[in-house]
Amino acid sequence: MVARRVRLSCIQSGLLLAVVLASGALPRIRAGEQQPGDGEFAARVWRTQDGLPENRVQAISGTPDGYLWIGTPGGLVRFDGVRFVVYNRDNTAAFVDDSVSALYTSSNGVLWAGTDGGGLLRRENREFRSYGQRDGLTDGFIRAIQQDSNGTLWVGTARGLFHLEGQRFIRAAEPPELPLSVFSAIARRNRGLW
Repeated sequence: MVARRVRLSCIQSGLLLAVVLASGALPRIRAGEQQPGDGEFAARVWRTQDGLPENRVQAISGTPDGYLWIGTPGGLVRFDGVRFVVYNRDNTAAFVDDSVSALYTSSNGVLWAGTDGGGLLRRENREFRSYGQRDGLTDGFIRAIQQDSNGTLWVGTARGLFHLEGQRFIRAAEPPELPLSVFSAIARRNRGLW
């Protein structure tokens, strides 16, 4: 048997791990049990020649319908474990910018996608809706999306933190001498947003 060494970039490894986890492909093993083929593994790397619009992955999220969603510089990608479906300016009117930098699936199963300059996208019932300046979101460079324990959606940008009230985004209060730049957000159970 010839041993092969597989080298993956951090992003490719992350995509591979996310696909394996999302597909439930990891076996359930109890302590002490020996499994056939122990010590062997298989790796599959997907690239542009397989249907990805770009080889760089910027964000990953899963939705309750079983799809894995991937944000790339070339668009938003839906992956079912076999095929990629790409959503971008070429085929989806709501897209203003193709580069998807943040993804989040809210508690009601809605997929939110932040772009690099094109604002925020919401995918619900197979339809996309965009949010931008007309909706109170004054910075189109979305870096973080998170929902708090009260169900409020928060969006972090390089120029502030916003939360959704109804169909409009409201800028969070911030000290004038210290404008917020939000690149990541974590919701804590009953303790707000970090």
